[in-house]
Amino acid sequence: MLAGVHVVHVTNDFQDNGTGITNLVRTLAVAQRAAGVEVTVASEVETSAYHVELAALGVRFVRTGRVAGPLQARRLARLVARQQPDVVHVHTGRTALAVPLLPRALRRRSVATVHNVFQRSSALMGACAAVVCISDSAHGRFRRMAPWAAGRTSVIHNAVAIDPTAPTAPAAPTPLRLPRRSVVHVGGLHHRKGVDVLVEAVGRLTEAGDPVELFVYGNRDQPWLEELAAPLVAAGRVHFEGFTHDPRAAMRAAGVVAVPSRDEPFGLVAVEARAAGAAVVASDVGGLPEALDGGRAGMLVPPDDVDAWAAALRSVLDDDALRSDLVRRGGEGLGRFAPAAMAAAYAGVYRSLR
Repeated sequence: MLAGVHVVHVTNDFQDNGTGITNLVRTLAVAQRAAGVEVTVASEVETSAYHVELAALGVRFVRTGRVAGPLQARRLARLVARQQPDVVHVHTGRTALAVPLLPRALRRRSVATVHNVFQRSSALMGACAAVVCISDSAHGRFRRMAPWAAGRTSVIHNAVAIDPTAPTAPAAPTPLRLPRRSVVHVGGLHHRKGVDVLVEAVGRLTEAGDPVELFVYGNRDQPWLEELAAPLVAAGRVHFEGFTHDPRAAMRAAGVVAVPSRDEPFGLVAVEARAAGAAVVASDVGGLPEALDGGRAGMLVPPDDVDAWAAALRSVLDDDALRSDLVRRGGEGLGRFAPAAMAAAYAGVYRSLR
């Protein structure tokens, strides 16, 4: 690894709210500290449960202002430089605005992880000396978006805590019981995540007399979706459970975990479901096939196809042998998504900087 090297991770948000970027920074910071790397996290958040947890491991924190333009970007660059890092690692397009304003030596030791390649601001991350994409799919999109940075890009998949005793693992899941024919979704509820497709698929199954129930875990901030699902909620077929700090408990209890995204740069929730021992059905889009080993570790379904989703859910819930086989295959080969493997891959990127 890079024992003694000081890495400053720069991001917008850093708190336990289920955001993929935040979870990745947390997982990487913990793995890097375990390998002897000095870690500082710079974010707009002053304190959170994650701050307390990581401070106990020796991670340092600095609070930044929101970057909305050149003035704030310059302030951020000065703040980061004052930390005297060996590597500056940015995780959002807004924070990447500060990279061209860093001292030249630091610019040459800057790394960006492109999490949300569907955002146009991701092109700003091409200013960094090295750019990491979280899937081969995202890599192709970023190279088309920022062709000037194509020669400085690589791919490192996001990681999850495979070992339930590892520091990055969530707390031991609280036992949870769900109906046998339960479908679980964990994640954001906005349009890109395709939860409306899942609701409509469950509606089709319900109309056909199937007693399937959908449990949705995510912040309840999308009234349009709850309005769409209102008849099924009233019938006891759809349940909006809100945000959970313990998604693996729901995943373990599910008949199937569904990831119906319309666009997904990687799809870490699919790997989390595999690690939880769940059968996974996901959209055949973006990085999800990579998260499911090309379809070996889960069933892939065309995105936005309600009939196909209804048929896939029914097949997994109806067939115990199929479901068991998906769980078995999902549990194989998870080591490549381990935090230590991800941290080692990033160490290789850091070493490549001159």
